[in-house]
Amino acid sequence: MINKDLNYIYNNTKSLKRNIYPHKLTKSTIPLQIKFLKENELNFEIEHLKEKKGRIIHLKDKENKNIGTIERSAYPSNSKLGKYLTSNKLKTEQHLKKFNIRTTNSKIYDNDEVQLAKDETFEDPNKRVVIKPLISTLGNGVMVNVNKERFEYNWSQCLKSKYGNKGKIMVQDFLEGFEARATIMLGKLISIVVRVPPHVKGNGVNSLEKLVELKNEERLQDGYLKHIPLVIDERVVEFLRTSNLDLNYLPKKNEYVLLSSVSNTRFGGELINVTNLVSEEIKELALNSLATIPGFSSGGIDIMMKSFEDKNPAVIEINSFPVIAIPTFPTYGKMENPAKYYIESYLTIDQYINKKTNKYKFKKENEYLLEYFSFLQRKEKLFKENYSLLRDSF
Repeated sequence: MINKDLNYIYNNTKSLKRNIYPHKLTKSTIPLQIKFLKENELNFEIEHLKEKKGRIIHLKDKENKNIGTIERSAYPSNSKLGKYLTSNKLKTEQHLKKFNIRTTNSKIYDNDEVQLAKDETFEDPNKRVVIKPLISTLGNGVMVNVNKERFEYNWSQCLKSKYGNKGKIMVQDFLEGFEARATIMLGKLISIVVRVPPHVKGNGVNSLEKLVELKNEERLQDGYLKHIPLVIDERVVEFLRTSNLDLNYLPKKNEYVLLSSVSNTRFGGELINVTNLVSEEIKELALNSLATIPGFSSGGIDIMMKSFEDKNPAVIEINSFPVIAIPTFPTYGKMENPAKYYIESYLTIDQYINKKTNKYKFKKENEYLLEYFSFLQRKEKLFKENYSLLRDSF
């Protein structure tokens, strides 16, 4: 994302309501699901993990029999094969291309192959790229919009990240536009949410550094944003340097200035629900991308688009266990309830397939079944159309 994209987003979402959340808030994925189960008196059991911190949820039917386990990184409706595929960004990229789905172009290097990577990357000296660990989560180690001059420095910063020194490094083309997360639960497109990177809006008086301070004071009023302030660190300083700016820059009134291109709220970003604003092509791309993953019906798809009407968007990656706080707590726009959708849908599908007579009754059970089986038909159609290209995938 560049400043032009930032202006486009806010100029085209002016009608969306700003949400302010209460200070006492359940935000993490597992706790959100537990909260829904408790509030609706559905049968379940919590298992506390000893070696690893955290909890898992054993879902139960009306007769209190186990029907599936929601773990910290896996849904019971998703296959191990699909999780293996999506855990490797390069394998996912290669797989999507076999279905003619537009995605990134990447190369993989060992940690110490920085010079080789630089030589192969910059045959075009004006090229911009993304550097990130092959296996990572939550934006750790992702360096965006990297030019030739700053390549080695950004490589070193990637290596310092949580996952950077544990595996291989991926270098991929920098796609123009902005990123959104599509969340799909059991075949249903729950939402498409633009993840806006950390930024400030000029007032014609204060420097970037002061504007960050003022924005953090504003975020303290919001129960979701107060714990994830904008942080001025080396990542921000480096990003500003690539735009020939520094923290002393004084933006004009109403001028938006990006502080980073990494679209993750944990670094101080914001969330905008644009589901009803984006093109059908973007929605279809999200559903088709997840449908290509064997045994998957739930996930988060990161999509790059140039506008809400983009006819040729691209997939950046697929996440097997999406952060459901993203559609639940958008900064702007409609709030969704993916925890409710997943749990009620999963229980409904189990009851239908196993022909259970003692059943939970949900108002939307027909919708749950329709969305799920329609998604399975989508999946079957895609695999039939591309069977000849898939034989060597695994």
